[in-house]
Amino acid sequence: MLEQLNNTFAIPDHVIFQTGAGDRPVAVLQNQYGQATISIYGGHVLTYTPNGQTPVLWVSKHAKYENGIAIRGGVPIIFPWFGSHPSDSTKPSHGFARRTDWHVQHTNQHANGSTEICLALTPTEFTQSLWAHDFVLQVTVILGAKLEIAMIWQNLSDTPMSVTNALHTYFAVADSTQVTIKGLENIPYLDQLAAMQRQQSAKPIQISAEVDRIYLESAAQIEIIDPGLARTIHITKQGSQSTVVWNPWIAKSARMSDFGDLEYREMVCVEAANIDDATVTLAPNDSHETRQIISVSPLNAG
Repeated sequence: MLEQLNNTFAIPDHVIFQTGAGDRPVAVLQNQYGQATISIYGGHVLTYTPNGQTPVLWVSKHAKYENGIAIRGGVPIIFPWFGSHPSDSTKPSHGFARRTDWHVQHTNQHANGSTEICLALTPTEFTQSLWAHDFVLQVTVILGAKLEIAMIWQNLSDTPMSVTNALHTYFAVADSTQVTIKGLENIPYLDQLAAMQRQQSAKPIQISAEVDRIYLESAAQIEIIDPGLARTIHITKQGSQSTVVWNPWIAKSARMSDFGDLEYREMVCVEAANIDDATVTLAPNDSHETRQIISVSPLNAG
């Protein structure tokens, strides 16, 4: 498989396919801007490291790389439902896209020095058993001065298709208890730890307990200010009207088999999403794109 991928899609000095964790194939993108690694399983961005920086994305040291199991960290693709299935709790949490093999559609080297890869997921017997729709789901990753990740899906069925989705991004931080997340002040959110009560706060987010919130009607830029790494992570998005902020804190970390007991201090999730009132319903042949753009600047550099 690696030989075929490299023969078809490798680009010298930009894209190479190699064996990653769990003996799974990954695409390694590299150029003048940095490096990124994408797992073919799950269409899953695992790493992003701009030149001169420490990694921006976080993956658990306890992540499992097994069939049918989502990889803990990076940017899991949540599709076609967020969280538990709305009517059948036996179906996998967060859908099936992050738990199955994708295929590479194309790679490109752009004139500005950036590098692109596109992966796609189409219906299989497995997906049809969980969700009887005809669709194509693509993930396009562009490694340039910023990292752009877009998930685009098209309804190929002859009936409307409703989807909740997310780019479930795990950001690496020096110490989650010391970071400040700005950009979601005064935006209503659903607190998943308080029976989905609608709440609101005028203050930036600081992590001092478990956090699991769905911010509604949130399209503004978000910043993760990290004094420990002396940097600010900037997150902008398109085609997303919800933002999820998550940190499992102490007790939940201890309960998860693919998450270290103290790893809650190394990460925070800020996710471009469409959930609840922002559910995306597509007519036949329509498509939708959710895009997240990530960049890094020195602290206080703006």
